Amino acid sequence: MLASCGVKMEQTEVALRSAGEGQPALLLAEAILSAQELYGRDQTLDGFLRKARKIPVASLGEGDVRAMLEQFRTLLAALPVL
Repeated sequence: MLASCGVKMEQTEVALRSAGEGQPALLLAEAILSAQELYGRDQTLDGFLRKARKIPVASLGEGDVRAMLEQFRTLLAALPVL
């Protein structure tokens, strides 16, 4: 699951660099959706995932996508791999 999220996050980063309008937000939304399977493993990640469910991630602007992507990346990096 972590690898799948990582791939989507990398795709989001590439889309941000190539200025793909709307696509980075959609890719980030897909990554966050797939991370729902990690719910319950970390309280901070759980809070992030709950917050993400309440906002339309797929329609965020570039600045918000960048900020959310960085926060998401940090949270996933802190998860222990079993």
